[in-house]
Amino acid sequence: MKMLNCLLSLNLIIRGRFSDNISDVEEKGGKLIFSKPLDEHENSGLSANLINQFVRRSFEVLDKYPLNIARAKKGLFSANVLLCRGAGSGKVKLKKLRGKWMGLGYMPLEIGIERAVGMEAYKFRYPKLKGIDVYANLYSGLKKAIRNAIKMLKRNRKKYDYFYIHFKECDIPGHDNKPLEKVKMIELMDKRFFGYLRRFIKDEKLIVTADHVTSCRKKAHTAGIVPVLFYQIKELPTYGIKIRRIEIIEGQRFTESDGMKGEMILGRKLLEEKMFSKKL
Repeated sequence: MKMLNCLLSLNLIIRGRFSDNISDVEEKGGKLIFSKPLDEHENSGLSANLINQFVRRSFEVLDKYPLNIARAKKGLFSANVLLCRGAGSGKVKLKKLRGKWMGLGYMPLEIGIERAVGMEAYKFRYPKLKGIDVYANLYSGLKKAIRNAIKMLKRNRKKYDYFYIHFKECDIPGHDNKPLEKVKMIELMDKRFFGYLRRFIKDEKLIVTADHVTSCRKKAHTAGIVPVLFYQIKELPTYGIKIRRIEIIEGQRFTESDGMKGEMILGRKLLEEKMFSKKL
């Protein structure tokens, strides 16, 4: 079975008393690695077998699906299997965030995070894929997401204390080993979104970071540190008059090498120490 790296986020729900102590179904070197139980419990073995049956069946269905057959005749890649990973049993319990939050995250995972921590979700209709050019659709989606992020900020600035905005598209070039496409997407976000934010921010705090590393070389999510940028315009008293001091010098760039400098911070401590700290 030849494997193709293809991203499609779905939630698979299997009802019953099953175990989540099982390994992921993964692709390594063009081979499919099936799920295995991570303990000796019978229920874990049953759960792993059930997932593996689902994955095998997904290949059989997709292999005969008319759209995939048509793509193969045109010499295009076709979806061939559904990989199951990140097993869980029961709802994730997270602490509610302080203050009123609104979030713009349009993938199932991000929407779930928003709901779990008590955010109000800002919704918009993502553009549908009309042809075979996936990257044309991604750029269209990214531009629309940026427009809606700006719209969300403008309309709700006085109604909410904090905003969470997650752009997904630049993750895809990492999986496809297309670093130049990733650069183009980051430049697009920098020009259209962060260019606006610099005019938008008055006394707010801004944190810019990534949720994980996606290595172009490995075409997968990898463990590693991600850059974090803090931005705030401080008001400092000077002879009784308040003036603004910009922490980032005009024209200064924040590059990958810059991201390797500075302090290290655990992800779960990021908001606690940097957004809600009195020192910032």
